[in-house]
Amino acid sequence: MYLPHRHRRKLFFPPGLLALAFLLLMGCMQIGKYPNLRPKAVMPLNLFPVYPHTEFAEYENTPFYLSKRQLERFCNWDELTLTGYWPHDSLTLVTANRTVADYQKYAMHRRGLRVRFSDKARYASLIGILNIMHIHNMKKYWFDLHHTPVTFYVYVEKSSSFSTHRNFDD
Repeated sequence: MYLPHRHRRKLFFPPGLLALAFLLLMGCMQIGKYPNLRPKAVMPLNLFPVYPHTEFAEYENTPFYLSKRQLERFCNWDELTLTGYWPHDSLTLVTANRTVADYQKYAMHRRGLRVRFSDKARYASLIGILNIMHIHNMKKYWFDLHHTPVTFYVYVEKSSSFSTHRNFDD
């Protein structure tokens, strides 16, 4: 009868596995030093369907399903265009930021901002517009995907707390 031989070895980490574990540890320590590699905030964005079905019938009288002519009469629009040329787009975003801030300060009547995206507009410009809306806590905005070019609309209603005797010199 044959009895199997038992070989007893000490269990050490193989040198290559130990080196890989140390490399992983060093990589994790280096990632913490770069702030641009940290997780970013995520903002949910809900878009209404391009072609509403019967379950979306209650949205048909809201501004995001109006025709171009009805949109023109919806409110007084300030217009901006994002072209994809970064110096122009950065100035457009600064103008949009000031305009939206003014809408919140002096809401005497329904006003709106219309930002058109050209075919060469950059994704960074879209994120910039959404960031402006988030900073100023604007809730009434939408993307018009029905008409060309793709357009971003934001509007404010007349403020009931606005005083007609306000001094604008301050």
